[in-house]
Amino acid sequence: MPNFMDIVRTLTYVFDDPDWLSKVGITAIITALSIVLTPLFIGLLGWVALAGYTVELVRNVRLGVHDPLPRWDDYNRYIASGFQIATAVIVYSLPNLVLGCVSSFLTQNMSSGLIGSTLVLAFSCCLLPILLIYNLITVPMLAIGVGRYCEDPRINVFFEFSFLFETLRQHMDKVLQFWLAAIVINIVFFICTVIVVIGWIVLLALLIPVYGMLTGRFALAVLGGLKSKPPQPPPQPIYRR
Repeated sequence: MPNFMDIVRTLTYVFDDPDWLSKVGITAIITALSIVLTPLFIGLLGWVALAGYTVELVRNVRLGVHDPLPRWDDYNRYIASGFQIATAVIVYSLPNLVLGCVSSFLTQNMSSGLIGSTLVLAFSCCLLPILLIYNLITVPMLAIGVGRYCEDPRINVFFEFSFLFETLRQHMDKVLQFWLAAIVINIVFFICTVIVVIGWIVLLALLIPVYGMLTGRFALAVLGGLKSKPPQPPPQPIYRR
């Protein structure tokens, strides 16, 4: 069973890979370009590719591959699977987006005056606990969905909510370990953002590999390993005029 609290291993495993420099370097470049170009929507394609890359990493972890960090050798496949992961992430994030927009609207339009300020404060006090509970449940559910997608590449696996929630309920000890590890990792990454240039480079290079490894180890603990690599879905035909 993976030890989630072996945070050092989760943060540094990439450096055991003999090809880590090229793999991490390309990941850092794509991550940086995705952040910069997201306002122009071009960067969204980079996030999609990174999502597909994460799926391959999680699959390698469940397979027990010695150096699980994938090569950047099949962009088309990463993008194809990444679109389905991105779709699932958007659906799972809808409550956050909707309630966030409502909160922003109320703050901007009703925060003046005693009654308006009271309503905004009351709404915020009710909203924050609801969103906290929602994310505490759905983030590990999404991670389990990614783990299932590795062996059954259908977008439906993310929306079989009864199975995902029941799996979550049966492995609450591992869910707690998952969140404890995620908190420690988030603190480390926050420290990286404070360190100008060097910290930013480290963050860009390790963001996807570290969270991908955490997701993979969680999926391995909850769903078990894979005996063989499942067949890839056939590529979608591209029609040209």
